[in-house]
Amino acid sequence: RYWRDWSSDVCSSDLYTFSWPKYTGSGFQYYKLMYGRYPSSPSYGTSGDFWVCNSSASDNSWTGFIAPGNYSVRLQVVDEPNSKVIIRAQTKIVHLTVTTPSLGLLGHTDGGGGNFTFTWTAYTKHPFDFYKLVFETTVSGKDPSYPGGSNHWAVAGTGATSTGWIAIPSGDYHVRIQAIGSENGAPFAYAQTTVLHLIVP
Repeated sequence: RYWRDWSSDVCSSDLYTFSWPKYTGSGFQYYKLMYGRYPSSPSYGTSGDFWVCNSSASDNSWTGFIAPGNYSVRLQVVDEPNSKVIIRAQTKIVHLTVTTPSLGLLGHTDGGGGNFTFTWTAYTKHPFDFYKLVFETTVSGKDPSYPGGSNHWAVAGTGATSTGWIAIPSGDYHVRIQAIGSENGAPFAYAQTTVLHLIVP
C-alpha cells in the first residue's frame, strides 16, 4: 500500500509505504509516525506509539509491515528543546483498518477414527517461517491464532500445502492455517485461511 493523501483505508495486512511532505520549517528534530487504537488521538509524548522515527527532514517516508488492527494514524514533526516535547507540525488523523490476507478455505479429509488431513492454498507473497495449523475449542469463543496464543496440531514448511494424517481428540473445534513469521521479535500472521468448524466424534 502506498499512501500519499492520508485518507481513510481498509486493507489487508501487507508491506506499507507511508510518505508525507517534507517539513521545511524551523525546529525540526525528527518525524514520528504515530498510531493508537481507533478512535484515539495519538500524539508523541502523551498517547500512542510510533512505527518510525526519522531524524532527517528529507527522509519523509517509511515502509514496513503493520499488524492487523483498527488504528488512528498521524505523522508529527517533533522538536525536543531542553527535553520539552514540541509538535512543530502534523497531519490530520486517519482511520486505518488492517486485516490479515485470506488463503481461502481450509480443506480437510476425514480418514475415520479421529484422523484428519488438511489442505490449503500456498502463500507466496512475502517470506515467512512456517505454517501453523492452529485451533480453539468452540466453547473458548476465540478465533484460532498463533500470535494470539492458540495451540496448534501441526507445523508445516513454507512449501507445504497439506498436512499428513493427524490424530485429533474428540471435540468441537475451530481450526485454521496461518503463515507465520516474525516482526519486531514477535510472531506475525502474514496470511490465514478462513476458520473451519470441525466436530470430531
